[in-house]
Amino acid sequence: MRKCGTLAWALVDYLLVRDQYDCAGDHAGGWETSNVLALHPETVDLGGLPEKGQSLVGAGGRMAPQDATASFGRETMEAAAEVAVQEVRHRLGHKALYRGHGNSLREGLWRETQRVV
Repeated sequence: MRKCGTLAWALVDYLLVRDQYDCAGDHAGGWETSNVLALHPETVDLGGLPEKGQSLVGAGGRMAPQDATASFGRETMEAAAEVAVQEVRHRLGHKALYRGHGNSLREGLWRETQRVV
């Protein structure tokens, strides 16, 4: 931290793109299932799911897991990665903005800068 002048930043993919996807983030729903289909398809068996519309214990979100696809998972992960790169570039170029107490947790300042420019 002191040597480089930057702090670590932890992120959650769906929070970076929730303005782009109305179904961003869930638990065992279509979002997470799509991500797993894209990363580890051998671990997913959609055939084990009940018919769409039936309740699932422990699953939630706006997108049903039955609608999950690997291509959607790749799309959302790529979109999140693009936002993460913008965020990191801004953090490296504007280190002073992130040094104050709690400021390393702030996200999206690069978007505010873009609107002003």
